[in-house]
Parts: sequence; structure tokens; C-alpha cells
Amino acid sequence: MKKHSEHVKFIYFDVGGVLLEFEHIRMQIPQQFGLNLQHYDQFMASIAHDRSIGKLSGQELDVLFEQEFGAVFPSNFWSSAQFVEYFRPIILMHDFVEELATHYRLGLLTNVSREIYERTQRDFAHLLYPPVDFEVRVTSFEEGVAKPDLEIYRRAIARTGLAAEEILFIDDLPENIAAAQEVGMQGIVFETKQPAKMVQDLRQLLFH
Repeated sequence: MKKHSEHVKFIYFDVGGVLLEFEHIRMQIPQQFGLNLQHYDQFMASIAHDRSIGKLSGQELDVLFEQEFGAVFPSNFWSSAQFVEYFRPIILMHDFVEELATHYRLGLLTNVSREIYERTQRDFAHLLYPPVDFEVRVTSFEEGVAKPDLEIYRRAIARTGLAAEEILFIDDLPENIAAAQEVGMQGIVFETKQPAKMVQDLRQLLFH
């Protein structure tokens, strides 16, 4: 296989929704702990940004959860094996990323809390991430800024040493791709429920 275009030299991947499937978690946790789904969704949306930029720890979230729902989670639930094991690798993408690694420089650009990232890297990386060298890892909790804020994309671009147009970003949220394109990156919205189609489309774009 050959590169389809010399214009793409580096590929950034989002994690949740691209390398890992996690939408089912929003159903499983309320069911497991007897919570109202709509209430749970609203609460998680209200704290998502602070969690992703490192302003809210897992222990602080446990306290807020108990205050909001009267439910007591197991200690350190949000970084526990019980929680991490909810994640499911998108195997077709993992296999494809291994192929890409022989032709392109690769990185991660993800909104994630410190606890989840560190636990998955320490104990579950061999199950949840493709076995490749992600040369650059840009995480929201370390940066203190999250997608779709343009600043996190600017930092991601700078760390590659490349021009923005030489970088492709793959994310499952259209607003995150729109922001990447605003700063000059190439972008593709990944359809999590259609991994076979997405791999086929990406193969056509990146190889010939």
C-alpha cells in the first residue's frame, strides 16, 4: 500500500467513540445504580467540562453524585476496574490503526479525566488501545483546556512540528471536527456505529 496523499503526514485520533465504544455506559450505570436516565444525563453533562480539564477529581465527583442522587458509589469508582471494564475496544479500528502506524505518524487528542486516563494506561492499555506508538498525546486534563476550544488544537498542531493542513483529525463529534478545521487541520467525523464503513472510507482516503 502507498499513501494516498503526501499532504497528510500525521493523524490524531480521539479515543472515546473512535478507538473505544462507550455510549452503552450511559445506560448501564443508571440501570446498575437505580438512577433516572434523564437526570443522570443532565448531571453528567453539567460536570463533563470540569472533569475533562482536571478541575473535578473522581473523589469530588463521588461527593457530588451522592449529593445529587443519594447514591453511594464504590470508593474511587470513576477510576476503578469496574468502571474501566465498561469500555469496549473498536477492534476494526484497532487493526486499521496498526496498519496506519507503518505509514503515518500517529497521536491522540482526547477529552479525558486524569483518573480514567491514568488507570487505562497503567492497567488496561493492552486491551483498550491499539499496540502502536502514539508519538504525541494531547489530553484535556493535562492541558487545562478541552475540545472544541481552539487552543487545544493549536497546541496539538505545534507538538507535531507540522503545518496544520498536514494533520488529519478523526473524532466522533461534528463540533470537534469543525473546530479542528477552523484552525486548518483536516478532519473526519467518525460514525461509531458503522466502524466497517468508516475503516473502508479511511482506507480509500489514506491508501491506494
